[in-house]
Amino acid sequence: MNKCVFAAAALFAALPQISSAAEITGGTVGIGFSQFTDDGDLDKTSATGSLEVGFNRQFSLQGDLAFASFGASDTDANNVALHAIYHAGPATSFGAFAGHDHAEGAGLDYYGLEAGHSYGQFGGEAYVSHAKEDGVSGNLFGLSGRYAVNDAFGVTAGYDHIDVESFDANRTQIGVDYKLGNVTLSGDFGHADGDDLGSSNYVSIGATFAFGPQRRTTFKQRDLI
Repeated sequence: MNKCVFAAAALFAALPQISSAAEITGGTVGIGFSQFTDDGDLDKTSATGSLEVGFNRQFSLQGDLAFASFGASDTDANNVALHAIYHAGPATSFGAFAGHDHAEGAGLDYYGLEAGHSYGQFGGEAYVSHAKEDGVSGNLFGLSGRYAVNDAFGVTAGYDHIDVESFDANRTQIGVDYKLGNVTLSGDFGHADGDDLGSSNYVSIGATFAFGPQRRTTFKQRDLI
């Protein structure tokens, strides 16, 4: 088993003991499915989990786990990541994160900085990161936001860019989500393009269960799988 995955599993297992000195502020567990519209064999099924532990009003740690299966290549992948978060106020947070993606014997390490802010019915976040695998490295950045139309319905949008040496790729998506108690159902339509790879549209659907006092974690997952 990958050492990073084992370490993250041990951290999650130890949380009942950690919670005696800190507070579990929120978490999510989700499943998702996505597929390119022009090739039904290119699909991904995923399962994710995130948990955040607060030590006081200003500082918290967020741990992420993700598992994915890709239909076209019959490849399985997993991810583990950790965020150290500073809450500057009720509406603004800053974080530093590091993580590891693993798929079929290959591993990729990444680290970066992130920030989130909410204002009224709008909430958004941004990140920059650096990734490295077997001597090949690149930079990534992204933006995402959500507008709450009402207490249940929201409109989302996101953009991600990756620059790995001489290769550039982009992903843009828009979507909607609907909250049913602690469960959020979501659907997205996106467009991906990259050098020498052409471009394609994709659709995705998902369901997320939220728990804890905040019923969420501060930041999204930053994995590349």
